[in-house]
Amino acid sequence: VLDEELTRLNATEELKPLQDKWFYPEHHHEGVPRWAIYAAVVSGVLLLIMLVYLISYRLQKVRLTRFNENRNRRLALILQTSHVRIWTYDIATNEFSWRNENGQVAYTYSMEEFAQRYSEADFARLKDALDTVAASELKPGEAEPETNLSLRARDTEEGNQELRDYIVVLSVLRRNRYGKPTIIIGTKKDVTHDREQERRDEERTLRYWSIFYTPVVGIMLFDKDGRLENINPRACDIFGCQEDEIIEEGVSVSDFFDLGGCSIEEADGYYASQYVDLDKIPAEKRKVRSVSRLGRFNNEVRLLAVHDEGELIGLFAILRPVDLMVDDNEHYRKARHQLDEEQRVLREYDANIDSVLHESDVRLAIYSPDTHTLTIHRSVGEVQHTLTQTRCMTLVDDAGKKQAMRALNDMDQGTVREINVNIGTTLRVKGGKKLQLQFSMRPLLDKDGRVLRYGGLLRDLSEQSDIEARLDIQEAKVQEVENTKNSFVKNMVQEIRKPMRTVLNYVERFDPQKPTADESELSKGILDNADSLLHLIDNILYLSRLQAHMVEIISQPRNFAEVFESQCVEGWMRYQNANTRYIVENPYEQLIVNIDAENLGHVIKQIAANAAQHTANGIVKARYDYIGRRLIISIDDTGEGMPPEVLAEVNVSDSYATPNTKGLGLAITKELVSQMDGTVEISSEQGSGTTVYIMIPCHASVIRRKKLF
Repeated sequence: VLDEELTRLNATEELKPLQDKWFYPEHHHEGVPRWAIYAAVVSGVLLLIMLVYLISYRLQKVRLTRFNENRNRRLALILQTSHVRIWTYDIATNEFSWRNENGQVAYTYSMEEFAQRYSEADFARLKDALDTVAASELKPGEAEPETNLSLRARDTEEGNQELRDYIVVLSVLRRNRYGKPTIIIGTKKDVTHDREQERRDEERTLRYWSIFYTPVVGIMLFDKDGRLENINPRACDIFGCQEDEIIEEGVSVSDFFDLGGCSIEEADGYYASQYVDLDKIPAEKRKVRSVSRLGRFNNEVRLLAVHDEGELIGLFAILRPVDLMVDDNEHYRKARHQLDEEQRVLREYDANIDSVLHESDVRLAIYSPDTHTLTIHRSVGEVQHTLTQTRCMTLVDDAGKKQAMRALNDMDQGTVREINVNIGTTLRVKGGKKLQLQFSMRPLLDKDGRVLRYGGLLRDLSEQSDIEARLDIQEAKVQEVENTKNSFVKNMVQEIRKPMRTVLNYVERFDPQKPTADESELSKGILDNADSLLHLIDNILYLSRLQAHMVEIISQPRNFAEVFESQCVEGWMRYQNANTRYIVENPYEQLIVNIDAENLGHVIKQIAANAAQHTANGIVKARYDYIGRRLIISIDDTGEGMPPEVLAEVNVSDSYATPNTKGLGLAITKELVSQMDGTVEISSEQGSGTTVYIMIPCHASVIRRKKLF
């Protein structure tokens, strides 16, 4: 048993520690090193500290997040209730960022896009303020300065294009480490309602004072206790007193009027005639010592109480002398009659203007530099269009944009001179013509010489411009025809002069007294040139008949496969030579098409003759095909060809001919093909030959191609 146990302990390495323990106590072995225990304890403590820190950090982050959310909600609520919006301006990128109630970027605009919401003058003020803030420096301990502006702008983010009043406050949001501003924050508060309320209050105040100081009736204002607070000049005239003296005296309503014991509340609606003979009242017995008037006066009196939310705040007394009523009525009657007469004259004047505007198709135009709007009137009292500057520029064509913008800028700057411009638009009038407008605007000045607005006439020049354009086109066509005619006559004179001179030279060489051996050659030369001359004259006469439409085009069913080859051979027979091959490609056994075979044959012969005449060696090939209800004929050669400038002029002109080209054949061909509703295309390269394509629209009743095998 001991041996087995010893063997096991030795195998499991448990014997060595026992031997050291029993026999070598100085050898101390521990299961875990002491430093490992220390390290584990330290790690545990550090882990516990980190855990506590992470938990506290997490709790702090949650609290901070909640705090920010609550602060953002409060800020959003404040922004919504106070109608304040926030945007930032990045000085480096020159961009504006519109932010929502949470401070997040909702829209980003460039400088040009952001300027669209402001008028030109307001945006210039805003830009100057931004530049001032961007250049500001902040000393230690100082708060960021603020710049306040009153501007009018459009709240495009809310889809509102109406100009509204805003208070804009600018301040530096962020600076770099050198103290230079990098981000500027702007708050925009809508004060349109407040400004409108201020304007209404001002208008009410102005109306009050204009009524209070009217020279027609006397008005006295008493407070709720019946003490006199104010009196207008007309009432002072009625009583013969001074305004400051009678107010300082502190008189009451009962000192002026007999209310019969009624209170001020009960005096509302009081109406009576007041008759007083001041000559019978001694000065010492008068209730109002400031009244210095003598004699009798008879006044019509009305008392009106003024309440605010049900509480009495004052009493108005309205006085009107009875003895002046008759004079006032007569004056009113005369003034009314004069006003009616002036209105009648004005209506007749307006009617005459409307009649002239209607008959001449002229409109009245008014431009306001304050609102930057152009108003167009169909008649004196009828507005046809009201256009903003942006809308005006979208309707102007590209050619007139600079001129239109210059005119608008001149009027915005208050130029004191007449502005006349002709501007093309993108609009179309009846007949598809572009609308061309003429503006004649004159400045309307106030008493100080400042421009209030511009008024004038707007004329439609579309018809006139269209007529002028057509006249220019017709004049150009007439000039082109004249030039073509002169060129044609000149070229034909040269064409005719050449064979005539040859004939004369041959005739001069004849000597009846001394016959020579070359008489037969001279005779042949005379005949050939006379024949060329006769052929040229025939072509001239035929071309004249074509241009006068004296050649009748009659289409009949013909078998084009039978006549094509004979027409080609007949055309080039006269100019054939041994160094040139003449090829006709006929892919059809039978092709019956509805054509004018005689005139089309004349065309084929002309083109074939031209090709052979100008090909000294090489190939002249003629072929045709029927594709897509069109008869397509091509005749090409490897002859001398045409220079590019001559080819361009041949393709443009319908009657071009020079001694260096293919003669009159092309002109006759193009005219004939044109009258058959066809087309002619010519391609050529000098020294490489010419190809002529003829395309004639026609209907084929029988199509039978040749079998290839």
